[in-house]
Amino acid sequence: MPLKARNPPGLVLDAAACSDDDWVILDLNPAPTVRLFVRGEEKVLPQPEWGVNGVACPGGSPAVVVSPGKPSGAPVGPLSSTAPDLMLRWDGETWAPYVDRLLDLRGKASGWEFVEKSEAASQVVTTTDHRGWLWVGQSGFYNVRRITASGRVDTTLESGPMTVSFSEVSGEERKRIEGEIRRKMSAADASRFLAHLAPVLDRAVLGLAEGADGNLYILVAPRLAHGKLAIDRYSPGDGRVMRTTFDGEIGTQLSSFVADTSGIYWADRTGKMWWVPSEALEKAPWKPAAEVKVR
Repeated sequence: MPLKARNPPGLVLDAAACSDDDWVILDLNPAPTVRLFVRGEEKVLPQPEWGVNGVACPGGSPAVVVSPGKPSGAPVGPLSSTAPDLMLRWDGETWAPYVDRLLDLRGKASGWEFVEKSEAASQVVTTTDHRGWLWVGQSGFYNVRRITASGRVDTTLESGPMTVSFSEVSGEERKRIEGEIRRKMSAADASRFLAHLAPVLDRAVLGLAEGADGNLYILVAPRLAHGKLAIDRYSPGDGRVMRTTFDGEIGTQLSSFVADTSGIYWADRTGKMWWVPSEALEKAPWKPAAEVKVR
């Protein structure tokens, strides 16, 4: 369905379907802006007080991922003595608390270290299950939570400490990102974006998707799986997490991760796509992921 926008969209940073006809979109126009489209028509929402990193739409209600070190409309704003929840959800009148923040760095870091680590701890991947409940996975460390319609944590999958680490952007990768950004932004916006490009978060959880079998599939970074790309499979029926690894590659900026009856797909922002067929998944050597705890 074509979307009738009040203003032309900028660079789309994230998007989520609320229903067949409704969408919530985060675009850079020129600051990150949350936009809701109901049956193709844009419905104006007040912007959250805090800078937005991502969007979701559990149960048909728009939700946003926010950062405590970046007030809305500022590339990097003044530091705050209060940390908002990790996610807020639109209740029809205001952006209400929805998902708790796991890593609160107040008193543990200051200055740019606080800003960078708080921003990293605010990067998540999400998917909605068949009931409309939201799965939220932390990008920087292995913690995946299922959130009910009322906002209660129903299930948690976790492995290792809740810490974030960074790596410098390589020269070749920086050139690729710079070229992509300069094609899509004005010169001034691109310069501001690139000024804060390095370092980058060492990711742990890369993607989440519910399969046709009702299981949750988790794309796990090689650094947590002995140098190999891994897929974890959580079965709500028996509460087990199984893992298989393979010699696949992964884009540095993953844009989507999808599971359906034909297999699992993921794509990066350059347009490259990877596919693991369902037959290959069935024959894969799945082993218990003993390091992942379920509670």
